[in-house]
Amino acid sequence: MRSTQILALAALAAPTLALAQPTYYYREPAPLVREELRDCMHRDADLTRRDVEITAERRLNDREGASIARASAALADDLRRLDNRDVAAVAAHNARAAEHNRRVDAHNLRVQDQNTEAARLNGAQAEMSATCGTRSYYRSDRDAILIERSVIVR
Repeated sequence: MRSTQILALAALAAPTLALAQPTYYYREPAPLVREELRDCMHRDADLTRRDVEITAERRLNDREGASIARASAALADDLRRLDNRDVAAVAAHNARAAEHNRRVDAHNLRVQDQNTEAARLNGAQAEMSATCGTRSYYRSDRDAILIERSVIVR
């Protein structure tokens, strides 16, 4: 009889225990302290500067690429009109083609370097977004930092 009562009590308590699950609360991350905000603002300015430099370099590389394409078309046109029996003309064309190939190689290296730098910038921006973009800050701290920047001559 005693075991029947214990089983009955256990059966009645089971649903209550099932409801007693741990409760999880979402807690906002603490706001950035002034020094952290100062660092984030400095990093943001540096990333913006790097982005502007990469964009300017990209424009130059695009212009150079267009110029190379025009030069390539001119070389191809010269080759179609070239008399293969004229040894001097063939040698001159080959010299122009070799110079053009050096120009293309140098351009490709610059574009590769630019792409590498753009990838680094993207990684740094993502890292900054993860560390600085997920937390709030106090406007008074931001204003104080902006005042410091205007007073300090760098």
